[in-house]
Amino acid sequence: MPSSTPPLVSVSRSILCLLAGLLVLAGCGGSSSADAEVHDLRLRVEGQGLPVLTGYVVNTSERPISSADVFVTLYNDERPMEDVQVLVQRIPPGDSVRFEKYLDIRPTRARLKLLSTN
Repeated sequence: MPSSTPPLVSVSRSILCLLAGLLVLAGCGGSSSADAEVHDLRLRVEGQGLPVLTGYVVNTSERPISSADVFVTLYNDERPMEDVQVLVQRIPPGDSVRFEKYLDIRPTRARLKLLSTN
């Protein structure tokens, strides 16, 4: 039985549903958690040593954070190389904890991908 909805309207509805789904996913995969933030994310290279990823996780909530997973994408110029995870534990309310992760590759820059707290 033929549909009474013109094809253009059907396609437009499909596009709207797809865009709505992407917006929901973007909200879930943001770069920070509602109760914590990453500050001063840096990629340091000292001499001929291994690069070190450093930063702070700041607890912006009124409750302790038992653990925070910091996911960072490492780049070689503009090309993504790989994602790394740093686990930060026990962050008191309103306080921050510094993290440091030595890397076995030599990226040129790093960018926060996701922060998840427990």
